[in-house]
Amino acid sequence: MEALLLQMMASLHRIETRLDAIEQSQTRLESALHPQVEPQVVSSTIAPAQPPSIAETPQDKPQMVSSNMGSDPQLPSTATAAAIAQTPTTPAADSSPNVTLNDVTYTFPVSLIVPVFSRVSPEFSVRYRRISRAFNTALSSSEFAQANISQHCTRKSGSCWKRADRFDELWFHVWPESFQLAYAGLVLGDTARIDSMLCSGSIPGAIGRMRNLKRIHWADCFLSGAIPDTIGQLTNLVSLNIGENQLTGIIPDSIANLSNLTFLHLGGNPSLDPAPIPDSFAFLKRLKQLYLYNSNRVGSLPEWMAAFDDLEHLELAQNQLTGVVSSDLAAAFSRLGKLTLDADKFTLQRDGT
Repeated sequence: MEALLLQMMASLHRIETRLDAIEQSQTRLESALHPQVEPQVVSSTIAPAQPPSIAETPQDKPQMVSSNMGSDPQLPSTATAAAIAQTPTTPAADSSPNVTLNDVTYTFPVSLIVPVFSRVSPEFSVRYRRISRAFNTALSSSEFAQANISQHCTRKSGSCWKRADRFDELWFHVWPESFQLAYAGLVLGDTARIDSMLCSGSIPGAIGRMRNLKRIHWADCFLSGAIPDTIGQLTNLVSLNIGENQLTGIIPDSIANLSNLTFLHLGGNPSLDPAPIPDSFAFLKRLKQLYLYNSNRVGSLPEWMAAFDDLEHLELAQNQLTGVVSSDLAAAFSRLGKLTLDADKFTLQRDGT
């Protein structure tokens, strides 16, 4: 059985490589020979180079169903290529999923999908969800993600994550949520610091699994999308810098859980929803530096800011903040090492007024 599983896995890898080669050859040939013809049409007299044939052991074959989808025994049929190389919006319903190799369709037991495909690198395994609905369900499950990640990814050693490898890029940009959660827990769980390196994209909600994180530095990384509510699960954070990006939506109230924060930078995100300075910040008593400039803040300055005894640096300019600065706030602001405000939008409260 072990030999059979390995053989089927290798065969699927070869099909993927073969389909990529065929597709590239078709594109080149059509561009050179038939510039006005649709890309699907290729001269029947020209064929791409043949990759090594897939070895089969007759006694190890699973149940076979006859198929007449192609005439060349060395190449997957056109129907097979379309089924695997293209991702349908909804995978075909199939209680007994099939895999076609060399024009022979093998019935693939559902119970074997996870153990077999967990051997495929996570770089490619999620692609096979398109084979059928049963494959999509199995390969999207948390069970498969845990098995697949644990077999191919090594838990990161050291506390600082500065350089992204290919799996990090997939975690940030490509993988579905089940893989993001598994990777964050199994591989990134010991990481205490993230420095700028994964530019563009949105912050994965799975970041909440990285409970040992103390510092996040993703400033000026072309980040977009919303700040995930799960960021409030990172209760060990002392520094959160996601300023100078294109973040949207609201600042989640869960930030109130980050009571160890001493540095918070959300400035330079003008596409955030217009809103007052969040009251959730009132729980961040240890803050020493707070940057909210150009972050679409509106309304007045909250009185609870006067209770920030440790605050040294506050930047609130380039917002729509207005109103009266109370004497308590004025006294607190006078103790700051640096304060930026749009002064012409505020009036200072006078004694007795």
